[in-house]
Amino acid sequence: MAGHGTEVASAHFEKHIGSCQHCQQRFDTAVGTLVFPEPKNPTLEIPEVARKKQSAFNSLLGECWEADFGSLPTSPELGMLGRLGSYDLIRTLGVGGMGIVFEACHVSTKSRVAVKTLRHFRIANRATRLRFLQEARTMQSINHPSVVSLLEISETDGIPWFAMPLLHGSNAADFIRLNSPLSFEICIELIRQAAVALQTAHAQNIYHRDIKPSNLWIDDTDPQHLKLLLLDFGLAWQADSDALSTQSGMILGTLAYLPPEQLEAPQREPDAAGDLYSLGCVFYEMLTGTPLVNGASPFKQMHQINALKHPPLRRLRRDIPPSLERLVLQLLDRNPARRTPNAATLLRQLDAPNLLKIPLISRRQALWGGITLATAATAATGTWLLNRPQRAPKLLCDFSIDVPGAIALTTCRSWKAGSQADALVWSNSSGTIFRQEISGGRSEVWGQLEFQATQLHMCHDNTLAACGSNGQIQFIAWQTQDWKPSHLFITNSKTIRHGLTLQIMKNTFFAIEENTISSYNYKIGSTFTSGPRYNSPIIHAAEQPASYSALIALESGEVNALDMPKQVLILKSLHTWLELRVASNPFRLACHADGNTMACLDVTGKLTFYNLNNTNSVQAIHKLDMGNGPVELKNMFHPGTSRKLVVHQITSGKPSAYIINPDTDFLLIELDAISPELVGQLGGNIWLLDTEKRWKHYTVS
Repeated sequence: MAGHGTEVASAHFEKHIGSCQHCQQRFDTAVGTLVFPEPKNPTLEIPEVARKKQSAFNSLLGECWEADFGSLPTSPELGMLGRLGSYDLIRTLGVGGMGIVFEACHVSTKSRVAVKTLRHFRIANRATRLRFLQEARTMQSINHPSVVSLLEISETDGIPWFAMPLLHGSNAADFIRLNSPLSFEICIELIRQAAVALQTAHAQNIYHRDIKPSNLWIDDTDPQHLKLLLLDFGLAWQADSDALSTQSGMILGTLAYLPPEQLEAPQREPDAAGDLYSLGCVFYEMLTGTPLVNGASPFKQMHQINALKHPPLRRLRRDIPPSLERLVLQLLDRNPARRTPNAATLLRQLDAPNLLKIPLISRRQALWGGITLATAATAATGTWLLNRPQRAPKLLCDFSIDVPGAIALTTCRSWKAGSQADALVWSNSSGTIFRQEISGGRSEVWGQLEFQATQLHMCHDNTLAACGSNGQIQFIAWQTQDWKPSHLFITNSKTIRHGLTLQIMKNTFFAIEENTISSYNYKIGSTFTSGPRYNSPIIHAAEQPASYSALIALESGEVNALDMPKQVLILKSLHTWLELRVASNPFRLACHADGNTMACLDVTGKLTFYNLNNTNSVQAIHKLDMGNGPVELKNMFHPGTSRKLVVHQITSGKPSAYIINPDTDFLLIELDAISPELVGQLGGNIWLLDTEKRWKHYTVS
């Protein structure tokens, strides 16, 4: 309503929409359509039936519609998605609302490249095709080392595409998430490279209009000399060019990085000041580790943009030099007339000799400034800090039970008719299964396996799944009053990295193998394998009970969130609702039962907590340093519905287990045990096996 209503009407509107969820949903729908529009051509729009089919496919297969692949020209090479020109398409690198980027291989030279093409349902739209081809010509015309170069522009069977070099590294969004807090020097150098690229584009009257971290690529092949590349000119605007003209009043860009003047006056022509504001948002995010605008919905983002008068830069980065702070705040000035006018001016400011000069302050001021930062950033803003207590207090066990010869353990509740007692279950080196009620009594033999177990998993339907080192899976199921061996499976990969059971899938055990997820039904003895899904081995998995999903950790440092029931029910398809890069090395992860918080621990000992409320913009909320030197990862989980996190690791050869409370102080509490070997949970409390071969119980309050 900016500029179109009285102050009274605007205030009434804002008050109402701020409290009415129905209007907020309508607002989000309207703004989402407004900010990401497509040129309308009634004669070329997809029929309603096709749109419904597309929506159905999207809900089952994620972002990519089946027709995107089915419409590609086939390749004679086995295993390829298709062939465009001289390139065989190997796999998808990214999917958006407009286009798809594939990793491809040249038929003759076998060199690897990236090929971008339009989504199948966008091809028929003439205006969209024009914008796609104009993007390629724009990138080609800039011809700058910090702008991705083009190898070829062509069309195959009516499908427009262009080929680019295959990049190494990650986009700036992932780079910030993995490496925050970034040093001032790195931030300045990366922004300087982006400014040089924009200066070249602006000199040709080309304005990007979608500067954001995901459209900036960072090549870290040489960690000492990071190289930034400007990507995606799909929304670029060029003065005096009809090819990229837009309808009057159309808003293009990403809301969180959009200059305020584009929202207030959509008819305003793009200029250098708009791109520099967006670059200022990226600069702010690099320095603080959090976006300037981070609302979970368009309504919340719009509210933040309207309310944001003074970006809280110093509150989040207390040690920022005053000159650098002034530079960033000038880029973020809401008034374009007061903003840094052009890239050349920004480059002069970035090269100023006193940019990082810090005024002298007393040691006491520095100390209290650090304390203020810890309090304000963690409590008031939710931004994480890297810290670790010097000495963790210890939690003593309540009681313990001898479990002689145990090499694999789990816990269970009922085990036969009329018994609801909690029990311990373990296996020895000869494959014998033992059970003992926690309340007392002697241990008893519960069954015999045909192999030596490495993992035991208690399924929800009175069944135990035992996994062996050679890929065996054997179920021991309650038949009458005794537990007897049931179906025996040998997995395809011979390696079971992790097992999952879900309450909603009572007859199914999920085995996380090398790069495959397989499900085994112990009622009827059937198995279903999803097939090779990932290009990187799966190293860990965590159940997300709130949505019957699983978080899958890949060796490449990525997390994928899967809807597990659909993985089984929909043949050979995985419904992925989150893809996130969190580490550059192996890691473990855990997700609280409410589904809103995820924790990741990597082999360097860095533990990071993430907020999953907005899967489009997953933010780190806190970091801890769990140890000095390399860490061997064992296990990590939330006991029951407790908010506390349990971490089991080996640091410098010393096994240890800790409890962390993410809701309060993030302090570590060490479990009192001598070199813990196995750690598990039952009923929200913790069980631990140490070198004394005693199963110790710890109460989690």
